Amino acid sequence: MTTINAASGGAPDFTRMSRSQMMGVAGGLYQSGQISLEQMGKLEMMGRLGKVGPNGQFQAFTAQERASLDSQPVNYIDQTRKVISAIEQRGDATNPLSGYQDWKQLLLTLQEA
Repeated sequence: MTTINAASGGAPDFTRMSRSQMMGVAGGLYQSGQISLEQMGKLEMMGRLGKVGPNGQFQAFTAQERASLDSQPVNYIDQTRKVISAIEQRGDATNPLSGYQDWKQLLLTLQEA
């Protein structure tokens, strides 16, 4: 799976990128000034952070589970749209603490890349 075609000068494919790949790409977007530090963190942390344990408590993924998840392709554009939709459905689009404007700008950046 190739998400960036460097030989042809292609842009990253944010519709099929692993979390491991996103870590590098998000850093590049931040370094180039296309996204903020907070937006970089949002991209890098997108997705599941753990699982529900046998008694309903949070359990972090094992190193092996995390490595497997980090290599699976994710559609970051769709995931970003889902976050935006969830904020809108909660009625928090005008709440500056919701991060709504950051997510909207992030979506535009991913779509334009």
